[in-house]
Amino acid sequence: MYYCNDIIYNLNLNNMEIIIAVVSVLSTLVIVAVVLSVVVLRNSIKDKVDVESLKSLERYLVQEIEEIHRIRDQEINDVNSTISYMKEEFIRDIDSTNRTIDSRCDKLYDEIDKVKNKYNNSKELLTD
Repeated sequence: MYYCNDIIYNLNLNNMEIIIAVVSVLSTLVIVAVVLSVVVLRNSIKDKVDVESLKSLERYLVQEIEEIHRIRDQEINDVNSTISYMKEEFIRDIDSTNRTIDSRCDKLYDEIDKVKNKYNNSKELLTD
């Protein structure tokens, strides 16, 4: 231990540089340990799991995922068509309402003109 302290003292490193060096070494060791444990785990699982059953499970999962995507796309298309239909129906209702309002306004203008003409005619009779 005394020898290590002499090396550190001779390198003229301050405490922060020592901490950084120690953390770097420890993080490198942790990374190596994680990679090694993944390799060991993979090899042990590879020996215990039948590769063919794993591949068949993978094919099954891929098929299920594709089916889910197909169903989702169909539902999205259904929602879009329903929205489109409702939009067209709404526009038709608005057009019908506008036509009805226009018709009623035209009738009102006709009645106003009739009353106006009647008033003007009666006014002429009074002035005669």
